Amino acid sequence: LKAKGDTKWLIYMYDPAGEAYHDTENLSAHLYLGYLSGMVMIIDPFSIPYVRAQFEHELSKSWTEVKPSQLNVEDSLDRVLMTLEESFNLSKTGKIKNPIAVVINKVDAFGLENIIGDSAVDKILSGNKKKFDRDSVRNDLIKRQLIEWGEEAIVQQLDARFKKVNYFSCSSLGRIPDHTN
Repeated sequence: LKAKGDTKWLIYMYDPAGEAYHDTENLSAHLYLGYLSGMVMIIDPFSIPYVRAQFEHELSKSWTEVKPSQLNVEDSLDRVLMTLEESFNLSKTGKIKNPIAVVINKVDAFGLENIIGDSAVDKILSGNKKKFDRDSVRNDLIKRQLIEWGEEAIVQQLDARFKKVNYFSCSSLGRIPDHTN
């Protein structure tokens, strides 16, 4: 990233395959941990049992387009934390200084944009006379929704283990994929 022609930041993103999260040995083999300065945790909302059940009818019609993840969110986070503890000799209760961005993807599916996306944030901001910080509203909205979906343990674990946690939502296409994607 450049500011006024000068390179200010160099961003290198490493994305291990989802299969790497099935056990800690696979994660430990990746050498990116030595360069870690922040993390992005992407959560497929349809990997959350409550959400999958809530949208069961819609998913049955578009399973191949939405492609819900089969990875359990809590198990994946546990494996990442165990790998970080082993790689950096961290205690099981210590705070991780590197920030983490928690991103709920696929909000283009089945109206999730109106629940946890920018549309939901805009609605909250427009309905309040007080001036609120957009980032705080988004963080609170997504955290509350994760808790409502039965993922309180994830929220608590993230808050307990990371010094800085921010929540985001995204859509890769802005619509549900179809056979042309």
